Amino acid sequence: MRIIGVMISFTIFLLASCSNDTPAITKIDSSEEEIDQNPELVEKEVESKNESKVKTTIEFYLPEETVVINLDGVSILKQYLSNVDNKRYVINKMLLTPLEIPEYESLYLLQFSCENNACSYLLLDQKDEGRSYLVADLAKFRSAIPSQDGNKLVLVFTRSDDGLTTNKVVPLDINDWETLKLEPFVSDDPDKEAKRRIGDSEDVEIKEELVFTDYRWPISLVKWKDNETLVVTVPDIEKPNKKSLKEWSESEKYTREIELKIDSKEFLQ
Repeated sequence: MRIIGVMISFTIFLLASCSNDTPAITKIDSSEEEIDQNPELVEKEVESKNESKVKTTIEFYLPEETVVINLDGVSILKQYLSNVDNKRYVINKMLLTPLEIPEYESLYLLQFSCENNACSYLLLDQKDEGRSYLVADLAKFRSAIPSQDGNKLVLVFTRSDDGLTTNKVVPLDINDWETLKLEPFVSDDPDKEAKRRIGDSEDVEIKEELVFTDYRWPISLVKWKDNETLVVTVPDIEKPNKKSLKEWSESEKYTREIELKIDSKEFLQ
């Protein structure tokens, strides 16, 4: 069990930015001496409205750039650190990874609060005054897959429990900063191009099982078919319970593909 002063919920949050004169995320060029340094907690006293206050930032030294996170603009990170006794120790364990999205160079994934090889993850965007989004908790990051037009992104995370590994996908519109709701399609014949849509009142039981935004299924492959359709490869079983997944893992591991259409969007809040 993770012992920290604040519980990081599975619910995904939009985290507020700073005021216009103090952006949440900034980038500066790195010197060669800084590249191999660990993340650093920096506290500076600044004057604000005729009074002094301490501005707290974390500096991450990456090849060719230093990324500075202003904790006043990333509230959940600030709250997490406020409940940690040894802040510098946990900051040294953090990992900031640039996400290589064509023509979109301001996205980063921050790994923090790790225990037993499971961590929490914040998606950070330097755009405007800085945006941040808690995308996973108690998990391990696997991959980030941009759509063909570069406006959408799906993040894939992994959990392991009792010998079983499952995944979840987090589909996002990074241009409009929205989460994407996915609607599954199924086909009785995988060779047929036509797909049968699962409606709100039709095949409800099947629809409830074909949920991939939690850790219900092992997902061996995730890919974009087009800018509006994801394809996931999962075990060829009816229900992903422990018994069926264990039996599948000990069998020849047949799989099937499920198409997921973008059904709607919701602003991150």
